[in-house]
Amino acid sequence: MLSRQWREESGGTRPEAMAAASDPHTVRVRWLVVEAEDTPHLSRWRGMLNPEELVRADSYHFAADRNIYTAAHALLRSMLSEATGISTRLWCFVTGEFGKPALAAHFRECNLHFNISHTRGLVACAIARHEVGVDVERSDRTIDLDIARHYFAPEEVHLLRSFPPGQQDRVFFRFWSLKEAFIKATGEGLSRPLDSFAFAFDPVRITFHPERDKRPGRDDPADWQFWDWHPANDCVAAVAVRSADASSIWLDGSPARAADIRAS
Repeated sequence: MLSRQWREESGGTRPEAMAAASDPHTVRVRWLVVEAEDTPHLSRWRGMLNPEELVRADSYHFAADRNIYTAAHALLRSMLSEATGISTRLWCFVTGEFGKPALAAHFRECNLHFNISHTRGLVACAIARHEVGVDVERSDRTIDLDIARHYFAPEEVHLLRSFPPGQQDRVFFRFWSLKEAFIKATGEGLSRPLDSFAFAFDPVRITFHPERDKRPGRDDPADWQFWDWHPANDCVAAVAVRSADASSIWLDGSPARAADIRAS
């Protein structure tokens, strides 16, 4: 599933991260498995969040959900600071019309886009010079495949049903993570009809179906690059990036180290 443009690293130094962030052809992605025994790290990560983030983290009823939110936002701040040299405590964010977070106006000169995602036990963050979306999902859940019939494009439903029954749940989440990454990259969220675009595999590619979409404008598959992979056992991840030169974009992706996520 991994593109030949994929590059595995063990983490990367700040000069490497700053070089990657300044390269318009690079999408930098880090993911982190969050374990219950990460409590000492979580205390440090909470210290990296601003008051609004702490309120949001503490609004979760279960400790596991609070910890995942905290880890995701600490990872984001760490990656942004690693890439720019700006202190982790200074970052401020705004949300778009459909809820996509972005850097506040006074950070626009950084010309960075980002996206974060989290699921049970796993967080991920992507930063790039282009619109980017990332999604992570647990693939060990049992799913009612009628959901696909109601929300996926007909082409995707046909491809899903072509797999043996024992593989269909995992294929479903492969589709779902790609579709989530795409609508997160565009910033449209679920305002975009999920059947108005369809994915196929090997290689991952997208087609658009404007006849199923009442929005004005047209999309070009050549503007998009996608990757998907398994960041941990029973998990899938996907990244989507839009660029006029999408074919030249490569992915700098590797696991993050909990000890490296700290204030700067």
